[in-house]
Amino acid sequence: MNGCGSRTVRRRRGRGIMVVAGLVAAIGGAAADVAARPNAQTPPLPQTVEATIDVGARPVGIGVNPVTHKVYVTNATGNSVSVIDGVTLKVVKTLAVGNTPWYWIGVMPARNRIYVANNGSGTLSVIDGATDAVVATVGGLTGAPEGVGADDGRNLVYVTRAGSLMSVVDGATQQVLRTVNTGAFNHSAVVSPSLGRIYVSRTAPDVLSVFDTNSLALVGDIAATGHPALDPGTEQVWLADFRSPRLWRVDGRSNAVLDQLPITYAPLLAAIDTTRGCLYATNPSAGRLTVVDIVNRRELGQLTVGRTPGGVGVDPVTGRVFVANEASNTVTVIKGARCDQPATAPTPTATALPSATPSPTASATPSPTASATTRPTTTATATPSQTIAPSPTLTPVLTPTTPPSSTPAPVSACICRTVRERVPPAVINDAVANPGRYEGWMRPLDPNKPPSPANPPRACLALQNADLPYHPLWNTPLWRVGCR
Repeated sequence: MNGCGSRTVRRRRGRGIMVVAGLVAAIGGAAADVAARPNAQTPPLPQTVEATIDVGARPVGIGVNPVTHKVYVTNATGNSVSVIDGVTLKVVKTLAVGNTPWYWIGVMPARNRIYVANNGSGTLSVIDGATDAVVATVGGLTGAPEGVGADDGRNLVYVTRAGSLMSVVDGATQQVLRTVNTGAFNHSAVVSPSLGRIYVSRTAPDVLSVFDTNSLALVGDIAATGHPALDPGTEQVWLADFRSPRLWRVDGRSNAVLDQLPITYAPLLAAIDTTRGCLYATNPSAGRLTVVDIVNRRELGQLTVGRTPGGVGVDPVTGRVFVANEASNTVTVIKGARCDQPATAPTPTATALPSATPSPTASATPSPTASATTRPTTTATATPSQTIAPSPTLTPVLTPTTPPSSTPAPVSACICRTVRERVPPAVINDAVANPGRYEGWMRPLDPNKPPSPANPPRACLALQNADLPYHPLWNTPLWRVGCR
């Protein structure tokens, strides 16, 4: 729907407190057993759910302009962007964009420009924040563009696409200036203007690739997994590990992994409020938002939001947090508060989760996602503080990457039953036509040994986690040896 209009806003008052006794979280092919929580009362979270706003079909991404206090929501199935007034909490406009606008939105606050990657169209929609109108559509971005990193100072936009490419778009001319190879399976991207660095999340291998914003040269690969969020106050990059219930912390200046923070639920995306010392991470499988104190590096607890929360954004001026609920067609608004306050009561120290070696994943492909069965009741849950210690074994791996290879699919390639039943045909057809874009293709069962009848290649298309529905970000197809 184009034009101005007001959507229903459901305000919520109050919050409940609950103690988690035990939970198993599974997301992205990795399942983690969460230790039983003590029965002692813990202080409630200072953050509260303030409102729920109806938006378009399948909202997945959030972009916030802290200057205008407007919030931009990508509706993947609706092929639209909902514009929310972050003060009144009303939808003021809905814009038609390309096909399947994706999870990441680039915002240039000073220039008041918003950039939306249209995953299904291979284009980039440019929105003028003054009029909230689409003023340009950048083409030449074929191959399912995903991540969008905006550099307000240089007036450049960096778009990851085609599984291994990154294109640079000139914000003045709206033209693609240059395209470089990032290495296989790139996803999201975030820019540090002050350091002149672009951080690109990649899988297979699971690394954070660092590029120079001027030369686009690869600075190196850091052995850490997840979608990045930048803390501009410290120039630290936090990664929401979509495979395991943990967050990684990387020093943006030295490219060193500082530590890992175990959390209760596996995260998907994260947003940082530097002013209040908070990190907010969405937990799609649990329908929750995890609240983290990034100053003292501890998990404070979770808030229950809508079904399948994905995109998250913060207005650092007002402290409000906005969460896109993919299966609820809503945006949850959180009233922010400081996270870096001392604990009001003693809490036990949580045992750090063991560092498991993540399994590779395929690049995301646009498609509808399965809906959860129920809509949760708004509840705030405070959890004991978790402390972390530096991990001396996690050192940055600074090695150049090489372009991925793609081999034509042999006749013997097979499609597992779970894939046929749950994965959209377009994704299956793409995997068969471009098998090298999906993790594991023709790799031996034991990659450290030569191929042999006892060490066959991976040529069967399966889901990362056969027990979960298909999802274009955290449960995508990959190649295995046989079907399980």
